[in-house]
Amino acid sequence: MTFIDDCSRMIWVYTLKNKSDAFSCFQKFKAIVEKQSGRYIKTLRTGGGGEYTSSTFSKFCDRHGIKHEIMPPQTTQQNGVAERKNKTIIDMAHKEAWSGYKPSVKHLKVFGSTAYVHVLDANMKKLDDKGVKVIFIGYIPGRIGTYKLYNPVTNAVIVSKDVKFDENNPSVPVAEHKEIRAIQCSIEIKITNEFLENLEKVIGTDDSTFSGIDLATLIRNKYGRSYDVQLIKKEFMGRNLLAMNVMWKYREQKSFPLTEEEYLLRLDGVANTLKCWGAVSHIRNSLAKLKERPRIGKAVSIFIDMDESGGRAREWIYK
Repeated sequence: MTFIDDCSRMIWVYTLKNKSDAFSCFQKFKAIVEKQSGRYIKTLRTGGGGEYTSSTFSKFCDRHGIKHEIMPPQTTQQNGVAERKNKTIIDMAHKEAWSGYKPSVKHLKVFGSTAYVHVLDANMKKLDDKGVKVIFIGYIPGRIGTYKLYNPVTNAVIVSKDVKFDENNPSVPVAEHKEIRAIQCSIEIKITNEFLENLEKVIGTDDSTFSGIDLATLIRNKYGRSYDVQLIKKEFMGRNLLAMNVMWKYREQKSFPLTEEEYLLRLDGVANTLKCWGAVSHIRNSLAKLKERPRIGKAVSIFIDMDESGGRAREWIYK
């Protein structure tokens, strides 16, 4: 999915798994460009596909004062900027096929391969090894040449550019293997049960891009409804515990006090706080395992033990 600024011809490209993802993609795009430019989207010109003409998409544009221009079928001349850009992209692909030239993919590595990350001089003694053996598990969005690595000894995730790869020597033994699909690289690998248990905490949707829309999707997929959420602080047996409460009120109710936009803004705040505390993976895993569901007058609580997550519970602002 491409977005093009009609004035500067700046282009943004997003990959979509399904056409139904177009609305959430536009919401993310709108938030990014308006925050970075300090200006607001005034007009949106699109084709007449169902992904752009849904009532949800139309209502969102109306609420934000965006003029949505929908082009009639077979009238590409009315959306010339986008059509020329699409043709340029296709011509580039044809040229690559004709000339045999391919974009560099040197930064792409085999998922699960052995790697050695450089240890900074300030963090090691004279006789210590200069490198640590780790396992490659993914990339960091927006950081070119930066890799996400897993240390099976300390169960820690490391982010570094100073890495040497040994792709011919995978870290994962083939014997007693179990197949999984690594979403981050779309590569099937074979791993042992023990390795799978260690990776469950670190593999999945990238937490750095976690947003209110992602949190809303998690809740809706779990319960079939868009429940409200709150962050609270509790003390239990002398320990400071934080919790995310999944409330019993949900957006599909007529009496729900928030609009769709206000609901997503609230969840954006919660998602940003969870990212700050490094608790996104914990929330994902806990929601997947929960058997309870909210009911009238009773919320479902997911506790976060801050004493084990850095001891920063005193900074918590919720009562």
